[in-house]
Amino acid sequence: MPKSMIFRSVQSKGFEELRPIYDQCSMVFQAILKDETLRKKMGKVPLEEVGEDGKKKKRLMGDLFHDFGCILGNPLSGKVCNSAWYMRIIIFNLVSLLRSRADQVKIYELLQKYQFKICPSLRKELAENELYPSNTNLKNLCQAKEMPHLPESAVFRLDYAYSDKQMCVFDCEKLEFSVQIRTSKEAQKTGLPEWKTFNLILPSFIREQAAGKITKPLFYTDKAGKLICQIPYEVKPEKHPEFKNVLGVDLGKVKPYSAVVLYRDKTYSNEMTPSKELMNLYEKLARINENIDRNYQKYKRAKAYQKKDEEDTRRQQARWFNYQSAREKRTRLKEEAEWLMAEEIVEIARRNQCKEIHMENLTWVNNRGGKWDFSLIRDRVMQVAELHGIEVVFINPCNTSCRHPLTHELGKESGRSIVFKDGTRVDRDQLAALNIALTKKEKKEGEKIKTKIQKAELKPVSSTRLVRKEKRRESSRNRKKKQYDFKNKKRMHQIAAFCRKPEGKAFQDLSALTVQRKACFLEGYDGSNLLPKGFLKYNKLQFVPSYTKKVHVFRAMQLETLVLQKKNMDFDALPASDQQLTFQTLENELISKLQLEKPGTDTFKSLGLLKPGCGYTVAAQLLSDRNEFPGVELVRYGMNENEIQNRLTVENCSVLTMYKEAEKFFNLYFRSELINGSAREEYYRIPKNAFREAVLNALIHRDWKRRNSRILIRMYNDSIKISSPGGLPEGITPEEYLQDDLSVPRNPDLAYVFLRLGYTERLGSGIRRILSSYQDQTGRPEFAFSKNVITVRLPSLSYQANLSKDQNTLLAAIKENQPISRKEIEKQTGFGRSKTAKLLKELTDLNLIEKVGNGPSIRYTLNLHPALIH
Repeated sequence: MPKSMIFRSVQSKGFEELRPIYDQCSMVFQAILKDETLRKKMGKVPLEEVGEDGKKKKRLMGDLFHDFGCILGNPLSGKVCNSAWYMRIIIFNLVSLLRSRADQVKIYELLQKYQFKICPSLRKELAENELYPSNTNLKNLCQAKEMPHLPESAVFRLDYAYSDKQMCVFDCEKLEFSVQIRTSKEAQKTGLPEWKTFNLILPSFIREQAAGKITKPLFYTDKAGKLICQIPYEVKPEKHPEFKNVLGVDLGKVKPYSAVVLYRDKTYSNEMTPSKELMNLYEKLARINENIDRNYQKYKRAKAYQKKDEEDTRRQQARWFNYQSAREKRTRLKEEAEWLMAEEIVEIARRNQCKEIHMENLTWVNNRGGKWDFSLIRDRVMQVAELHGIEVVFINPCNTSCRHPLTHELGKESGRSIVFKDGTRVDRDQLAALNIALTKKEKKEGEKIKTKIQKAELKPVSSTRLVRKEKRRESSRNRKKKQYDFKNKKRMHQIAAFCRKPEGKAFQDLSALTVQRKACFLEGYDGSNLLPKGFLKYNKLQFVPSYTKKVHVFRAMQLETLVLQKKNMDFDALPASDQQLTFQTLENELISKLQLEKPGTDTFKSLGLLKPGCGYTVAAQLLSDRNEFPGVELVRYGMNENEIQNRLTVENCSVLTMYKEAEKFFNLYFRSELINGSAREEYYRIPKNAFREAVLNALIHRDWKRRNSRILIRMYNDSIKISSPGGLPEGITPEEYLQDDLSVPRNPDLAYVFLRLGYTERLGSGIRRILSSYQDQTGRPEFAFSKNVITVRLPSLSYQANLSKDQNTLLAAIKENQPISRKEIEKQTGFGRSKTAKLLKELTDLNLIEKVGNGPSIRYTLNLHPALIH
């Protein structure tokens, strides 16, 4: 049965403010593991106890905290705030290692009993002891033939799940995480805050099934020494009680997988093979494996001619570096291919309404040097299927690739095909997938199988009884047919009612909708331009191509795009869902820019915002004072993304208002005034024209059908990133987009209004103007394209203000030692107190430096990125 709630986790960069606490805890943790006396004492602490029922069970963590506290004391006392609670986290890490070691010892003793041979009897005894080691773990213990011991070093995990409000406060709704980093006395002495609050920012790729609940974060360091933050979040799996089919999947090394759907009526589908993207990944993996083998053989041959103490030559070092780099790349590609394969397999199961995915139980397969690992692929499929409420069943793989599904005859292998006695030739991968789908779940030992008819229950049946039984069956079939016809009529009425609503108006001109097999099929469309992913629910209706009997389910946005393509219309030309609109902002712009006395109906018609038989369009709704569309989210970061200085969300208003608010936000942080003699000059650290064009492009050319995503403008000290929902328009390549060779506006009516108002000069020239703003600069704008978003990064200009020699000297001192006090600046520069104070005031007025803190704790930092100061 699928679980009702599942936890997944997402990783992000850790908070460097917690690094001192983590390092102190990690040092104590490693010191305990290396102390032989403490290791012996900890090994004597019992981890289990006998319960009232006479069975062994794990001891409570409270009792273990007390026992370990008596042994270890509190080495963190005086080093970190709330040292007792942090010692509890260290003890939890130690208990986890000791329990793991205890399980390994039990497994090792059972292996000794069976003379280090892995057999079914060993597996059975391991299961009786509730031990489930992997095949790789067993083989490693067999090869080592050494009693497992407690490691002398391990990665420390700072898990705040074992903390109290005294040291850590977590706000799940605001995604805020506060930690006490100083005592109240230390805070009073230093003038620094006692608590530090961190904002947990969840990335956009988080699971769609996320239930909105997250737990306290966990911190650890990776191999490179970087601090990683792991945030667990709750996931609610989907439920599909209507799914009845079975998907059989055969995994292979030549072809990643072959899948066949077994329907309820015992018919089966054609073979389903991997996508081109997955095959390309496997081809790339094959080339990397050849490269790894070639580099290793070259290194090994050259090593044979070297002396024992002789160092490697540069060529040898380069070979070893290439070998290690290729291995790391293979690991990354393998993981990408495994996740992609799992997503494809589960997507096939969802599209074909499969309640189970049958796979071979290949735990006996050896992992050949990282080239093909079944266990990892299996785990990925189980994780993805679990989220969609689909069960993964592992079956016995015996003869699945050569057994006839009906006669159970074992055929002969001929290349990649299997030949049977009657001359039938079947592809071995397709045959294996079909047999896997037909094979039932393996019976566990001791499990009783109930048969439908027992021999003792066979009784003679009279002819009258058979006639009555057949009549009851016929009556049941007629009743079900009437119910099915009634549901079909009801569904047709739902379709008609939906098409009469404003949101269903776009579907009225399509071909007739018919009902077949509990799904609404869209006639006259072959589905070639639509991706078979996601789902669409309009009054619980599903729209699918009519040429197939299989239910292909599509996203609402994709179906809406299909309708617009069929009618040769743009989204902003559709009728607005609300016809009661006001245009105060637009009218003010028309009066000031076009010198109109009072804009009326004719003005809106000339702009394409009001059309006969349609009323106000979506473009008019976007320009109205109040609407239902998402807007712009502006975020100003500090020194890093963990420090958010300001945030502003502008939505449900005119796109003209969105643009003006974005411009004000930009001027607040990137506009400065420079004093040149008696005159003041405006200076923008990022070209205003470039920012203006990038925001206009995002507003005019974004995909407004995406009602759940905003335009995101992220402002850093050294750059601005503007992300617009919706990829490139169909038929445009990234090269054509950057060169402005081809202009295909996604919202032409909206673009025309901005052109008439003078915000844009002509269509298809925005990118060229952005690039020309950086004509004499070393830094250039960067563009990133994906399927769902376009991002432009605008770097800051190199600062070339006419500063005095003393001002440059003081800036250089702050750059090297920020944050820095006034006394430290005096020591660095040799300036007197009054001169330093005067220069600091001048640079503060120029908005080049920033004052942080109050009183004696005042420090100065650069307001510009350090790389911009020459």
